Amino acid sequence: MPLARINGTDLSYAVDGDRGDPVLHVAGSGQSSVVWEMQTVPALLAAGYRTVVFDNRGMPPSAVPPAPYTVEDLVADTVGLMEHLDLGPFHMIGSSLGGLVTQAVALRRPDLVRSVTFLQGCGDLSPAAVPVLEATAELYALDTPPPAALRWLAADGLVPPTRWHDTRAVAEARELTAEIIAGPAGAGVVGQTAATLEWAAEDHLTELADLSVPALVVASEWDRMFPPALLRRAVETIPDARYLEIDGAAHVPTGHSATIAAAVLDFLKEIGEPSAD
Repeated sequence: MPLARINGTDLSYAVDGDRGDPVLHVAGSGQSSVVWEMQTVPALLAAGYRTVVFDNRGMPPSAVPPAPYTVEDLVADTVGLMEHLDLGPFHMIGSSLGGLVTQAVALRRPDLVRSVTFLQGCGDLSPAAVPVLEATAELYALDTPPPAALRWLAADGLVPPTRWHDTRAVAEARELTAEIIAGPAGAGVVGQTAATLEWAAEDHLTELADLSVPALVVASEWDRMFPPALLRRAVETIPDARYLEIDGAAHVPTGHSATIAAAVLDFLKEIGEPSAD
């Protein structure tokens, strides 16, 4: 993946597809851009869109500046990359922390944004998210975080209560958790988690009334971080919003990629066919 120097920070990115409207993906905390290859990118390319993925600051091979980070740091990075690529306006898809960045970009620079899709992340976080985020930051700040504690944190977001009895589901979560833990640098997770905690301390629901582009909000039934009740409030606040709730999914909706990709394509088709530019 090439690197772009944005605001003094090297960001790794990839653009695929020669034609069509660009769809920019913004990953969540501790997530590599590779995750999009398992979710929305293949379907979007097949439908004629151009896809853009990148690694946020704190996620190698992008630079890992010292923690903490703010959402404004990530917004500046994202806007800088959008301007660097000069492909806009973009459809934006943001997951978890990436949804918060997407929300802020759409509000501050609507000239760069054609639509937004929020995957398990926009508006306000739940109070139950705060101790999880605090624990994440404290563990990753250690020189040698306890592996079992990291596995528990990651698995908590992967396995919904309805599948706690499912040996296979728990085993698959453990395998995926090992990949998650091995991926990001500790300072990057601490920095990105600090950005999420800063956001959680303020009201970000009211500002959604000023969102001027169409939105799709996707919720997971068993999401501790952004539970459906909070995301439904966001939908009620956004002037032009659609809502999808994924039954049986946790914060990280493993096993539901096809559902999400289909919903995104239906949404983009509703607001306009991809161009052939």
